[in-house]
Amino acid sequence: MPLQNRKSLLTKLVLSFSVLSATVVGVVATAAQLQAQKVLLEDIRDRLTVATSLKSYQLEEWQNNQLRDVLLTSKQPLLREAVAVLLTVNPDEPAYREADRTLKEYLVDWTAAKPNMRDIRITTNGGFVILAANTPEIEGKFRPLGSPTTYFPPEAAETIIPTFYISKATGQAAITLATPIFDDTGVKMAALTVDLQLAEIDALIRNNTGLGDTGATYLVGTSGDNAVSIAGEGEAELAGGAMSLGIERAISRQDGFALYRNYAGIPVIGVYRWLPDQNLALLAEISQVEALAPARELAGNIIGIGIVSVGVLLVGVYLLSRNIVRPIEAIGIAAKKLAAGDLGQTVPVTTEDEVGLLAHTFNQMAVQLKTAFEELENRVRERTSELETTLTQLKNTQAQMIHSEKMSSLGQLVAGIAHEINNPASFIHGNLIHAQTYVEDLFAFVKLYEEYYPQPVSAIEERGIAIDWEFLQQDLPKMLASMQTGSERIREIVRSLRNFSRMDESEIKLADIHEGINSTLMILQHRLNAKPGQPAIKTIRDYGELPQVECCPGALNQVFMNILNNAIDAIEEKTERLTPEEVELSPGCIKIRTRTIAEKWIQIAIADNGSGIPNEVLPHIFDPFFTTKAIGKGTGMGMSIGYRIITERHKGKLHCTSSLEKGTEFIIEIPLHQFSNTSNPRLDRANKLV
Repeated sequence: MPLQNRKSLLTKLVLSFSVLSATVVGVVATAAQLQAQKVLLEDIRDRLTVATSLKSYQLEEWQNNQLRDVLLTSKQPLLREAVAVLLTVNPDEPAYREADRTLKEYLVDWTAAKPNMRDIRITTNGGFVILAANTPEIEGKFRPLGSPTTYFPPEAAETIIPTFYISKATGQAAITLATPIFDDTGVKMAALTVDLQLAEIDALIRNNTGLGDTGATYLVGTSGDNAVSIAGEGEAELAGGAMSLGIERAISRQDGFALYRNYAGIPVIGVYRWLPDQNLALLAEISQVEALAPARELAGNIIGIGIVSVGVLLVGVYLLSRNIVRPIEAIGIAAKKLAAGDLGQTVPVTTEDEVGLLAHTFNQMAVQLKTAFEELENRVRERTSELETTLTQLKNTQAQMIHSEKMSSLGQLVAGIAHEINNPASFIHGNLIHAQTYVEDLFAFVKLYEEYYPQPVSAIEERGIAIDWEFLQQDLPKMLASMQTGSERIREIVRSLRNFSRMDESEIKLADIHEGINSTLMILQHRLNAKPGQPAIKTIRDYGELPQVECCPGALNQVFMNILNNAIDAIEEKTERLTPEEVELSPGCIKIRTRTIAEKWIQIAIADNGSGIPNEVLPHIFDPFFTTKAIGKGTGMGMSIGYRIITERHKGKLHCTSSLEKGTEFIIEIPLHQFSNTSNPRLDRANKLV
């Protein structure tokens, strides 16, 4: 009988401690997993949001580039003159055939130089093809531009209409750009239409922008009641009206974040948004299994540690319980309280016999149990702290990757544009001098002819009247002079673009700070000019005498770009709230001041009279991912990256002062010399001279 009682007590103790320990470990593991999932979901939402913002920006830039190419081509004198001939001359006449040949050669060469342009044609407003450069078999046929069938409604005759539709000819997704062609009097003659190659969009969208192995971004359009993949996924995967919660909400013109099953039935975490300018939906998704794997791993680690700890604890309980010879009331009561969770429970040691020894042993066991749980809790806190540190590092790494990719793409884009403009501009600039000489020689020749033959035949006299020879002699030199001035302006713009394209350079070199500021202002000139509802923004340049500075010029240009863009946004926001009379009394203004301070430092101050920054927001403007702009207009990384460029890369200072409705001023201070560890002979010689 006593033996049975001892076994029963031992069993109860072991089972009690087993259940209690397992429960605590399970609760801790579950709580840690849920908290980790919450943090991961917030981080993944930010990553997916940044990915969609980046893709929409790249897509918009790509579309704008194509629009600019089409607009520029539609305004070429050669194209307008040839189209006028095709519309007014009989097709059997030589002039018509010559215009047709010249225009086709020009358009074929143009499409060869622009690989994104798949097919180009000249059509009437009603959609009948006058000339097709790549598909002559459709000339004279009706070629509608999606729906509606007319290219330009009467109320929007000068509007570029980018249209996504399913081509009846190919059965595939297509995007067509169209722009009217005007004659010299401003009358609309026809339309220039271009079918775009979608391969570049597909490559742009497919890049998962660091979203992991299962991350994906893709564009979706609608054809009837079906969703059609435009880029990023195969059309076959969305055939037959395949749909998901993200696709359904996005094509319903909603933006958001959700957990759902994608079109393939895979559980994903997705961000979806509607792109009204492209009439398309953009989605970024990542598998829930991959996204939440760190939380599951954390829970598994906690459970493993808990099992080991519980095993050690149960061994101790078994050894201590085995020495109990008889139950006593005090130990029983204490054991019940201990099983209930009161880990600080002890019993007094009143004797030195077996009961006292048992009480002493019980107290030791209680202390060990409490220590084990405290160690477990400490380990959980340590793992949670490690996870938070990892997430912080991940955010910083992501911001650096996005900034590096953005700067590289922007630098290549600007350099490419500058190169493309420079070649024809140099050709025009170089030949204008010869053209002027030839015109002067022709005028001299005609004047000599008139001296020897003062009475021309009637045909020559009639031709002179028809072309207004006297006016032509006066106006042509003026026209050549205007063209000379325009070519010089283009060359200045190209120089500014080339200077600004250095923004992806990370090497420290000597640079002219004023040149970088001027190039940035040239790039932003379109935002500074007057627009409907927004008057022009005045810029005041109060430049001091600055020596050349050791710096990363491209990175500094990006800091200037971010600050000036924010200043323009603040001025426009304030202008929208003012009446025209108030705007006239206080027009938008940006003042840039530079000077040398403290011998070896320079200071750049950029101030605006915009809406200002609230006091509660001001301390956070340099925090990563902090933004007060609407969704899609800002990522919250610009000022954070700018702060790191100034303080970390250039060992300088950047601070901001602001007053509501009065304006904001950013002050940049950087040293003249960076004392870089890399050897640069040119900088060494410059340092000696300084």
